[in-house]
Amino acid sequence: MDDRHRRELDMIEAPVETDQTDWWKKTGWIEHLQGSNKRHLAHAARLPAKDEPVLKQIANLVDQLVEQCVEGLSTLPQELRRWLKSVKMSETDQRPMGRLQNKESQARYSGYVKRLVCYSLRVLQSVDGLDAAGIDGEDEWVNVQAMDTTEEGQVGPQAGGPPDTMADARRLLRWKDGQKEKGRAVLQSMEGGHDEEAQLSTLLAFVETFVFSKVYHEPFDCPTVHFLAVLGIDEENDRLRTGNDYSYRIAGLVYCFRVFALEAILPSERRATQGPDDFEAFLEQRKEYLTDGSMSVMSTMISLLAYGKYLAMNHGNAGAIFWEKEDKVMKLHGMRIVMDKVKSMVDRSIADAEDLLWERLLWTDGTDRFEMDINALEDDMSFRKRGSYFVTNRQNRLMSSWEDKTVTWILASRRGRKMRQEDGSWHTRRVKEYLREVDKFQELLLFCMHVTGGQPARGLEILSLRYRNGLS
Repeated sequence: MDDRHRRELDMIEAPVETDQTDWWKKTGWIEHLQGSNKRHLAHAARLPAKDEPVLKQIANLVDQLVEQCVEGLSTLPQELRRWLKSVKMSETDQRPMGRLQNKESQARYSGYVKRLVCYSLRVLQSVDGLDAAGIDGEDEWVNVQAMDTTEEGQVGPQAGGPPDTMADARRLLRWKDGQKEKGRAVLQSMEGGHDEEAQLSTLLAFVETFVFSKVYHEPFDCPTVHFLAVLGIDEENDRLRTGNDYSYRIAGLVYCFRVFALEAILPSERRATQGPDDFEAFLEQRKEYLTDGSMSVMSTMISLLAYGKYLAMNHGNAGAIFWEKEDKVMKLHGMRIVMDKVKSMVDRSIADAEDLLWERLLWTDGTDRFEMDINALEDDMSFRKRGSYFVTNRQNRLMSSWEDKTVTWILASRRGRKMRQEDGSWHTRRVKEYLREVDKFQELLLFCMHVTGGQPARGLEILSLRYRNGLS
C-alpha cells in the first residue's frame, strides 16, 4: 500500500484517549467505532458539496422543514408546548417550547439534521450501488469478524485501488424496517418532479424513522444512536469529542427532534380542526418517545445531554496559547504559528498597500514616490470645528498642495485620462473600477492599522474610529 493510502487511513483503536470522566463508558463510542476509519465516517456525514446537487436540494428542504415545524409552535396551545419542552413523563416544564431567539442557532441546529439525512442517504446509495453490482451488502455488518479491518485490507476492492470510504458506514449503520424504502422515496421525489409540499411530506416521513425509534440492550442497533457516535468525531483535531464540547450538538438535535415529532403527530396545517382527542394522542406519543426513561432515542439523547452539560460546567478552562523556543513559536489550540512568518506577513501587507496606492490609485512609477514625517504633522484636538481633521490643519499644508498634486498625477497618466470622456464627463465604468480599487486599498489599510497599532481593537471599535470631527 502506498503512502497516500496509508495516510488516508486513521483507524480507531481502544482505548483512543485517557478518560477521566466516564464519558466514553457512557457513550460506548470507542467499542462501537473500534477498527473503523474515523476520517471516512466523518466525511460520509459531511454537508453536501457542489458536486452533490440532489443532496444539496434535500439539505435545503431540511431547512424549510425545520422552519415549517417551528412556525407550527405558534399555533399550538401553551400547555402542550410546556409538555413538549418537558423531559419528564408526568411534569410540565415551566417554560413552553418556542422559537429560538437567535436565527443563527436554528440554522446551526438544522445543520446537524442535514448531516444525519445526508449521511444516511449516502450510505443508502452505497448499499444500492453494491446491490446493483451484484455484491451482497444487505447484512454486511453481521460478518464483521470475517472482514479484514487492517490497513491493507481497507485499501479497496482491488489491489492498489482507492479506499472504499463508505465500507465502515455500511457496516455500522443498521437499518430499521422501512427506513430504506422511505430513504429511496426521498431520493425519487427529487428526481420525479414532485411539488415541494410532497417532497417535504416525504422527507418528514423519512426523518420520523429516526425520531420515533426505541433503544434497548443494543443501543447501536438504532441508526440514530450510531449517528450520534459519528457526530462525535472531531475530524479537524483528529479525535473523538469529549462531553464538554459535544453537548451543544446534541442539544440541537433534541430541539429539532421535538419539533419534528410535533409536526408528525399534530400537523400544523390541520391545527384548526384538532381537538381534545388529537391532543391526548399527542400526549401519549410524547410519553412513548419524547421523555426521559422511555427507552427511546430521545431518552438516550436527553441522558447524554445532561451528562455533557455536567461535564461542561465542571470543565477546567485550559490555556489556548502556549509559547515554544523562547517565544519564537506560538501554539494556538495546537496550531503552530512561527512569529517570524507573522512579522514577514505584516511587512508584506504594508508593502502591498503602498504598491496599491502608488501604482493603481495614483498611477505613478517608483521614482515619484515620496515619504512624509508623520511626527511632523499637527493635529490640534482642541479645534472642534465639524468636519476638520489633520488634513485641514493649515500648519500641515496638505489641503491645497496634495489635493492638487493628486489630481495632477491622475490626469497626467494615460489610464487616468481615460476616466474622462471627450465631452468632459466621467466614464462611469472606469470610475467604478477605480472605486473598487479604492475599497481594496481601504481594506488592506484597515488590516495594517489593526496589526501595527499596538493592542488590536475589536472590529466594531476600530471601524468606529473617526478621523474627522463629528457633530459632538
